[in-house]
Amino acid sequence: MNKKCVGCGNYLSTDPNDLGYCLDINMFELCKRCFQFKHYKKIDQKLTVKKADIENYLNSLVLDNYCVFYLVDPTNFIFDLEMIKRSMNANQFYLIFNKIDYLAKKNNLSVIKSRLVDNFKDHGINFSPNQILFNSIYLTYDLRKIDRLMKKAYEKRKKAIFLGQSNVGKSSLINKLLKLNNIDKKLALTTSPYLNTTLQINQIKRRDFCLLDTPGYLDETNGFFDLVPRRIKRLVSYQWKNPVTYQITSNQIFYCEDFFKLKVYLKKDTTKTSITFYCPTALRIHRTSSKNEQSIDQKLTQIFSDLKAFSYLNNDQTNTYQITLNQDNLLVNGVCLIKFNKGIDKVELYQKDKVHTYLLKTALI
Repeated sequence: MNKKCVGCGNYLSTDPNDLGYCLDINMFELCKRCFQFKHYKKIDQKLTVKKADIENYLNSLVLDNYCVFYLVDPTNFIFDLEMIKRSMNANQFYLIFNKIDYLAKKNNLSVIKSRLVDNFKDHGINFSPNQILFNSIYLTYDLRKIDRLMKKAYEKRKKAIFLGQSNVGKSSLINKLLKLNNIDKKLALTTSPYLNTTLQINQIKRRDFCLLDTPGYLDETNGFFDLVPRRIKRLVSYQWKNPVTYQITSNQIFYCEDFFKLKVYLKKDTTKTSITFYCPTALRIHRTSSKNEQSIDQKLTQIFSDLKAFSYLNNDQTNTYQITLNQDNLLVNGVCLIKFNKGIDKVELYQKDKVHTYLLKTALI
């Protein structure tokens, strides 16, 4: 029987060694893995999807037959350029900037959109403003527009396909679209704060649309790449509630768990300024004067008692960024966006192995 799990997309099987293992295919719509997560919040983290898997899948598609919705968020959009460029060969392409409510209010969206267009243009990607859409798990934003575009594509016999990194919110968005169309809750996709909840392609077909949910890939340049499930859950479950702002009157250092160490240098005539972290609420940040650097470096295992290794203390993953007007938004892939306010001269960033960072040419906020 060719029956798929409605949660992760694997074919249901009675073989315990298969990804889609199900105790009773006739009785259940979910595989054992999705059933255990839905009812008991248990997750099998051994099952992962690599970036190469998604690249191979994209290569197998005739993109001219699809309307692509590519999801990004405020911390990773500039690190997805290669995949975005490849996906733009589709019949239609739209970039969905997810989790936008953590970054801006609705009345600022036109400014954010214009600045996104400028940032992508700096990398040789030309978007029209109509190709950029906004979404949030909590608010509707462009949800109805996405729904209309999906249905309009199907009128031309094109399927809508949702792409993006793991945990960017693809399945959650699709569930909102299903709810908007009054579709049975039993068809809702499994979502979780863990990586790789979706493992195979999920296709949902109705009279006026056909959509595909794809697995999100794991990118080793993302700060969450090799974290244990419990820690991912702590960081992702509560997501971003409010930005965290620190007032600064002298050179400061910020330790962000084991992700990075940030040294902030003020301009000579600056007596007071601030920096703001747009990040998960549960992300722990320790702040200190630059005078205390050596002593704090030695105490990190006490400050963050659940963490044992701080590779940024002794690796060569270091970047120096000069802060100027309109070039004051720093992205740490998957972890946070940092806004530096007037009066900051430069910053030095010591980051975890392989984690990528980038100072935007045009600030979003």
